[in-house]
Amino acid sequence: MHAPGAMVGQVSASPRRGSTMIEFCLSVALWTTVLMGLSTVGLNLIRALQVEQICRDAGHLYSSGLDFTQSGNQNLLLMLATGQNITATGGNGVFIFSTVEYIDTPQCTAGGLAGNSSSCPNLGQDVIVQRVVVGNASLFSSPFGTPGSGLIGASGNIPSSDYLTNSSARAVGFGSVISLTGGQVAYLTETYFSSPDFAWGNYMSVAGVYDRKIF
Repeated sequence: MHAPGAMVGQVSASPRRGSTMIEFCLSVALWTTVLMGLSTVGLNLIRALQVEQICRDAGHLYSSGLDFTQSGNQNLLLMLATGQNITATGGNGVFIFSTVEYIDTPQCTAGGLAGNSSSCPNLGQDVIVQRVVVGNASLFSSPFGTPGSGLIGASGNIPSSDYLTNSSARAVGFGSVISLTGGQVAYLTETYFSSPDFAWGNYMSVAGVYDRKIF
């Protein structure tokens, strides 16, 4: 017989310990994911700041007339991007240099065409008159368009006969960024660097870093 009020038995603490362990494991899985994401975003933010500075310096050089089709100048460019794993034709980054000009009637007539859209199809358009790419060209394409490969000469220049008439030479959407008038030229530098070193295998991919400067 048990005395009145006496406890018949005690609940084992083992189930409680098991539940606590499950909760702890689930919590660790959640917070590990959050910490991985935060660390990845933080590291990529640091890279974004580096890429912004690299793009600014490269843009200054390009707008000053440095020819990046020359290997010596390409080496200087790669020095600016030290630590970003980029080569003149490959790696994890790419530089896209473009000279953009607004085409008005005088530009058409200077190219031997009449000042109308029938004779000069790119009249009233921003066009790319030079395009130079250094790095891994397959990584990224400019949102402002890519002239046909047959239009671009060894020095990156596009002949007036092409940029006045060929629609692939148009700098699509450039006018929404900066407004040029007839004959004005802008020097556009775009950089893109991927971040495979910040990815977590197949578990978490990381977007690359893009920046542009216009002079």
